[in-house]
Amino acid sequence: MSTAPWPGPSTSGDGSQIDGYVLDLVIDFVTCVVVPAAFLHEFGLLPGGSAAVALVGLIVFTSALWFSRTDMMTEDHWFRGFPATWNLVAPTLYLVGAGPVVSTVVVIGFSVCSLTNIRFRIRSRSSIAGRSRCRSPWCGSPC
Repeated sequence: MSTAPWPGPSTSGDGSQIDGYVLDLVIDFVTCVVVPAAFLHEFGLLPGGSAAVALVGLIVFTSALWFSRTDMMTEDHWFRGFPATWNLVAPTLYLVGAGPVVSTVVVIGFSVCSLTNIRFRIRSRSSIAGRSRCRSPWCGSPC
Protein backbone atom coordinates (compact mmCIF):
# COMPACT_ATOMS: atom_id res chain seq x y z
CA MET A 1 0.00 0.00 0.00
CA SER A 2 1.44 3.33 -1.03
CA THR A 3 1.74 6.09 1.54
CA ALA A 4 2.21 8.79 -1.10
CA PRO A 5 -0.61 11.33 -1.17
CA TRP A 6 -2.93 11.40 -4.14
CA PRO A 7 -1.25 13.71 -6.63
CA GLY A 8 -4.45 15.53 -7.54
CA PRO A 9 -5.36 16.83 -10.98
CA SER A 10 -1.96 18.39 -11.67
CA THR A 11 1.50 17.51 -10.42
CA SER A 12 3.26 20.24 -12.35
CA GLY A 13 2.07 23.00 -10.06
CA ASP A 14 0.74 25.24 -12.81
CA GLY A 15 -2.71 23.64 -13.14
CA SER A 16 -2.16 22.83 -16.79
CA GLN A 17 -4.39 19.76 -16.59
CA ILE A 18 -7.39 21.77 -15.44
CA ASP A 19 -9.49 23.51 -18.06
CA GLY A 20 -11.28 26.49 -16.55
CA TYR A 21 -13.81 26.60 -19.39
CA VAL A 22 -14.89 23.00 -18.76
CA LEU A 23 -14.99 23.58 -15.00
CA ASP A 24 -17.18 26.64 -15.58
CA LEU A 25 -19.56 24.57 -17.72
CA VAL A 26 -19.82 21.90 -15.01
CA ILE A 27 -20.55 24.49 -12.34
CA ASP A 28 -23.09 26.21 -14.61
CA PHE A 29 -24.76 22.88 -15.37
CA VAL A 30 -25.20 22.06 -11.69
CA THR A 31 -26.39 25.52 -10.64
CA CYS A 32 -28.50 26.32 -13.71
CA VAL A 33 -29.94 22.87 -14.44
CA VAL A 34 -29.62 20.22 -11.73
CA VAL A 35 -30.51 22.37 -8.72
CA PRO A 36 -33.51 24.07 -10.42
CA ALA A 37 -34.79 20.72 -11.74
CA ALA A 38 -34.67 19.34 -8.19
CA PHE A 39 -36.40 22.52 -6.99
CA LEU A 40 -39.24 22.03 -9.49
CA HIS A 41 -39.67 18.46 -8.31
CA GLU A 42 -39.35 19.03 -4.57
CA PHE A 43 -41.63 22.06 -4.41
CA GLY A 44 -44.46 20.30 -6.23
CA LEU A 45 -44.38 22.36 -9.40
CA LEU A 46 -44.43 19.24 -11.56
CA PRO A 47 -47.11 16.57 -11.71
CA GLY A 48 -46.62 13.67 -9.34
CA GLY A 49 -45.14 10.26 -9.89
CA SER A 50 -43.25 9.13 -12.93
CA ALA A 51 -44.32 12.20 -14.94
CA ALA A 52 -42.25 14.41 -12.62
CA VAL A 53 -39.23 12.13 -12.99
CA ALA A 54 -39.65 12.16 -16.78
CA LEU A 55 -39.83 15.98 -16.83
CA VAL A 56 -36.74 16.31 -14.63
CA GLY A 57 -35.01 13.86 -16.97
CA LEU A 58 -36.11 15.94 -19.97
CA ILE A 59 -34.67 19.10 -18.39
CA VAL A 60 -31.35 17.44 -17.57
CA PHE A 61 -31.02 15.61 -20.91
CA THR A 62 -31.88 18.53 -23.21
CA SER A 63 -29.75 20.88 -21.11
CA ALA A 64 -26.79 18.50 -21.33
CA LEU A 65 -27.21 18.48 -25.10
CA TRP A 66 -27.35 22.28 -25.13
CA PHE A 67 -24.25 22.62 -22.92
CA SER A 68 -22.37 20.28 -25.27
CA ARG A 69 -23.07 22.42 -28.35
CA THR A 70 -19.99 23.84 -29.99
CA ASP A 71 -22.14 26.56 -31.57
CA MET A 72 -24.10 27.67 -28.50
CA MET A 73 -23.29 31.34 -29.11
CA THR A 74 -23.56 33.47 -32.21
CA GLU A 75 -20.88 35.92 -33.29
CA ASP A 76 -23.09 38.82 -32.17
CA HIS A 77 -23.48 37.39 -28.63
CA TRP A 78 -26.82 35.62 -28.72
CA PHE A 79 -27.48 32.06 -27.59
CA ARG A 80 -28.65 29.44 -30.07
CA GLY A 81 -31.53 27.57 -28.48
CA PHE A 82 -32.86 28.05 -24.95
CA PRO A 83 -29.71 28.53 -22.86
CA ALA A 84 -30.72 26.16 -20.03
CA THR A 85 -31.32 28.97 -17.56
CA TRP A 86 -33.63 26.88 -15.44
CA ASN A 87 -32.34 28.86 -12.46
CA LEU A 88 -34.54 31.70 -13.78
CA VAL A 89 -37.48 29.54 -14.86
CA ALA A 90 -37.97 27.50 -11.67
CA PRO A 91 -38.20 30.39 -9.19
CA THR A 92 -40.42 32.33 -11.58
CA LEU A 93 -42.85 29.42 -11.81
CA TYR A 94 -42.81 29.17 -8.02
CA LEU A 95 -43.35 32.91 -7.47
CA VAL A 96 -46.26 33.16 -9.90
CA GLY A 97 -47.88 30.11 -8.33
CA ALA A 98 -47.85 28.03 -11.50
CA GLY A 99 -49.52 24.69 -11.15
CA PRO A 100 -48.27 21.38 -12.51
CA VAL A 101 -50.02 21.81 -15.87
CA VAL A 102 -48.51 25.23 -16.58
CA SER A 103 -45.10 24.08 -15.33
CA THR A 104 -45.26 21.01 -17.56
CA VAL A 105 -46.04 23.14 -20.63
CA VAL A 106 -43.19 25.53 -19.78
CA VAL A 107 -40.71 22.69 -19.18
CA ILE A 108 -41.60 20.94 -22.44
CA GLY A 109 -41.58 24.22 -24.37
CA PHE A 110 -38.18 25.40 -23.14
CA SER A 111 -36.71 21.89 -23.44
CA VAL A 112 -37.73 21.74 -27.09
CA CYS A 113 -36.40 25.30 -27.63
CA SER A 114 -33.00 24.24 -26.30
CA LEU A 115 -32.68 21.85 -29.24
CA THR A 116 -33.41 24.54 -31.84
CA ASN A 117 -31.48 27.43 -33.33
CA ILE A 118 -33.93 30.04 -32.03
CA ARG A 119 -31.89 33.00 -30.85
CA PHE A 120 -32.03 33.90 -27.15
CA ARG A 121 -30.51 37.09 -25.86
CA ILE A 122 -27.52 37.12 -23.51
CA ARG A 123 -28.53 39.94 -21.20
CA SER A 124 -25.02 40.88 -20.17
CA ARG A 125 -23.47 40.96 -23.64
CA SER A 126 -26.09 42.03 -26.15
CA SER A 127 -28.41 44.93 -26.56
CA ILE A 128 -31.27 45.84 -28.80
CA ALA A 129 -30.54 49.00 -30.81
CA GLY A 130 -27.58 49.81 -28.59
CA ARG A 131 -29.39 49.67 -25.26
CA SER A 132 -31.62 47.26 -23.43
CA ARG A 133 -35.32 48.07 -23.76
CA CYS A 134 -36.48 45.44 -21.33
CA ARG A 135 -36.10 44.88 -17.62
CA SER A 136 -37.42 41.31 -17.55
CA PRO A 137 -35.15 38.27 -17.88
CA TRP A 138 -37.59 36.90 -20.47
CA CYS A 139 -37.42 39.86 -22.85
CA GLY A 140 -35.58 39.17 -26.02
CA SER A 141 -35.88 35.46 -25.44
CA PRO A 142 -37.20 33.94 -28.68
CA CYS A 143 -36.34 36.44 -31.39
